[in-house]
Amino acid sequence: MRRLSQFEAAMRRLLCLMLLILALPASAAGLLDSRPSPTLGGGTLDNSKDFLPVRQAFQLSLIETTPESIKLRLVATDGYYLYRHRFQFRTEPADIGLGEAQLPKGEQKHDEYFGDVEVYHGILDIDLPRKPGEQRPFTLVVTYQGCADKGLCYPPETERLSIGNVAGSSPEALAAPVSASSWSWKEIALFFLAGIGLTFTPCVLPMLPILSGVVLRGKVGGL
Repeated sequence: MRRLSQFEAAMRRLLCLMLLILALPASAAGLLDSRPSPTLGGGTLDNSKDFLPVRQAFQLSLIETTPESIKLRLVATDGYYLYRHRFQFRTEPADIGLGEAQLPKGEQKHDEYFGDVEVYHGILDIDLPRKPGEQRPFTLVVTYQGCADKGLCYPPETERLSIGNVAGSSPEALAAPVSASSWSWKEIALFFLAGIGLTFTPCVLPMLPILSGVVLRGKVGGL
């Protein structure tokens, strides 16, 4: 009976531990959720779950890099738009200068947050002139902001692109996105492995021989 009580206590602890392990990936995934906040400027939207995460609503990519310029493309998903006046471009290191960004004329819109503004729907191509003779690799930091036509405005989003120093190469070889705020699935896996690691802590290890005996012999009395 004593061994049976020990076994039941061990099983209860193991069950709690397994629930914790299973909960860790879900908790980590919640941290990665980049959906917009349902509040902005005191207004509240209860249906924020119906809106895309910011980097699905607005997709940034490098189109071309030459010694003279960098060409970017931002695609606003149907039902979303970007503000012309909210773009910012800078470099890291800061001494690698860029010329003024060449943005096309946008659509006129009266916005409830910013008043009369220019906005972009669909595909937007941006040209960034490079300083003559400057071929060092650097990080291009792009900040933008957009909204959904249904009324939800996202906070400003920043992305980083690593720009290489080889002219004429493909965009994939010249730039790789560097996440500014989101986590990778590798980090989620680390959370999961950390949970499994709890199984081998001193408070659990003494119970493993008991459980192993139950599994191998098929009955508690065999212990």
